[in-house]
Amino acid sequence: RKPTEPCTAQTSAADERWTHDPLEELGRKERHAKIAAAVAALDETSRPVVVLRYYEGLASKEIAELLEMTPAAVDMRLSRARKQLRTLLNDLVSDTPMVEQKNA
Repeated sequence: RKPTEPCTAQTSAADERWTHDPLEELGRKERHAKIAAAVAALDETSRPVVVLRYYEGLASKEIAELLEMTPAAVDMRLSRARKQLRTLLNDLVSDTPMVEQKNA
């Protein structure tokens, strides 16, 4: 027998396209849009800190150096921003259907 050829990235991407649930994809896009809108609604002091932490992956010390503040101030702004985001995204959490757990 001939050995099977390994799956290429192109093949797996094409296969993945056909196995994705369109409703799941739509739900994911809607969640991303709601999150982006909530981040955009943050005040001018919180938004850059959130973007640098969660979108750019920077540590508090790095953010503090960029924004010329202390790491403690960055952490305080992140804490306040998370509280604001929880409030803004409360409907997102309540609108998300619970995933049923399968019995093992």
